[in-house]
Amino acid sequence: MTVREPGPDLANLPNSSYTLPEGGIYLEMSPFTMQGASSDSVKQYNWEFLFRYGLTDDVELRLFTQGLTVQGPPQSATGFSPITFDTKVHLDQGDLGYFNYSVGLESYVQTTWGSPVFSNGTQGSLMLNADHVLPWDIALNWNFGFASLKDFRGAEVILPSLQWAFQRDIVDDFALFIQGYVNAAALPRTLHAGAVGPVKNLQEHAIGAGFQWTVNDRIAVFGSYTGALGAYVPSYLGTMGLAIAF
Repeated sequence: MTVREPGPDLANLPNSSYTLPEGGIYLEMSPFTMQGASSDSVKQYNWEFLFRYGLTDDVELRLFTQGLTVQGPPQSATGFSPITFDTKVHLDQGDLGYFNYSVGLESYVQTTWGSPVFSNGTQGSLMLNADHVLPWDIALNWNFGFASLKDFRGAEVILPSLQWAFQRDIVDDFALFIQGYVNAAALPRTLHAGAVGPVKNLQEHAIGAGFQWTVNDRIAVFGSYTGALGAYVPSYLGTMGLAIAF
């Protein structure tokens, strides 16, 4: 088992279409995750965890939580964010002329199992994950699907969401990437799992950049900073973490 293939999912915003091999285990964490305030949410610190297990070569079981959560004023609170059950299935990969692809399907259910102050009801998402290798060894990873979110009034809405990243190795084992999302991150990463504004103000964007350093076959270190391009997106999202392959 190696952290090089398929690589960590917490490193950037979209999730890979690839799954762990049967019996493979990844433990990914971001001990330092900071989110800025938005029009309807406050600053927040998290210690995120993502546990991944290869049930078969094409089916991966996943458990995600934002973990320890410290919410800033004026609604200060400390506790643990809800647990999210996630499943990813690798569907197909190949070449169509000069167009290479790998596709997968991912769905999650965010539960109410956590500190009541951070509970937002049961929410879910269904996403198509895709990967491509572009010229000059640039990797393109994107997710598109629908997520159940809370709007600025606390009402549940179903919205399309998109996450993307372009990544390239600068030197051996060290890569840089740019990334972004529309409406929601691939995993529930805000108090409202991607809080959105009034219907007329949909299409909330964020864009940023980061790095991934593969230390050895077992450990990868990553970090990123993403800024908001909308009033209902956290003003920034900064992460620093690592992935360990077992």
